[in-house]
Amino acid sequence: MRVSWHPPGRPPYESDCPDVEQLLFLLRMVQTVHVQGEEYALRKTGLVLDGNDLSLSVWLDEIALAE
Repeated sequence: MRVSWHPPGRPPYESDCPDVEQLLFLLRMVQTVHVQGEEYALRKTGLVLDGNDLSLSVWLDEIALAE
């Protein structure tokens, strides 16, 4: 399944995931992900239906720095 990663202020990055169920399981276990060398917090996930194409979108947020 195609996965679209949506980092804030940057264009989406697409990747292929052969086991999306495993990806969703892993995303529930972690608080941050690294996409193209940058660390982000997870905001939400959603399914996107475009015609007959189904994909997963993962929206990301900047990580808040501790004061």
